[in-house]
Amino acid sequence: MVPPTSDRVESVTSYDNNARIYQETVYRLSKIIENPPEKRSSLIANRLKELNNEWDIERLLEFNASSLLIITGILSYIHSIKWLFLTIAIASFLLQHAIQGWCPPVPIFRSYFKIRTSVEILTEKVALKFFRGDYQSINKKFIDQQFNDNIYINVKQLLDTVDLHSYNDKQYQQEQF
Repeated sequence: MVPPTSDRVESVTSYDNNARIYQETVYRLSKIIENPPEKRSSLIANRLKELNNEWDIERLLEFNASSLLIITGILSYIHSIKWLFLTIAIASFLLQHAIQGWCPPVPIFRSYFKIRTSVEILTEKVALKFFRGDYQSINKKFIDQQFNDNIYINVKQLLDTVDLHSYNDKQYQQEQF
């Protein structure tokens, strides 16, 4: 069965890597939120700029595959037709990734280079905007709940309530990030 687009990479990533990526996100958010409000707003703005420039796993895989396809195509033309076998293998892995969300570079990019999915990046952006006060109606409901004094736990609770795997694509396109 083909997994949904929003979680196909996470579904083929090990539990440990997914947990590490999640915990690192919670840690980064906690470090920003624990600052006084006057410093927090500039930290949030800076982090949002960084996130807008962060490459997700899809973009990196597309860049990686297209670069290798160009190189192996040129090598097969200049040196030997045998390079076409590598070209076909790369294209096959890209096709496999499009269908299943997995290909050989995914575990390497996720575990060693800590490359996140677009949903993971978007989740952090939404959490930052929440703490900045962009979602006033949600903020009131969230703040009215009883919280632990631990900022780390509060950030985890917020991320657990933000289910972007079911996030409406039209809403996403209308949001201004």
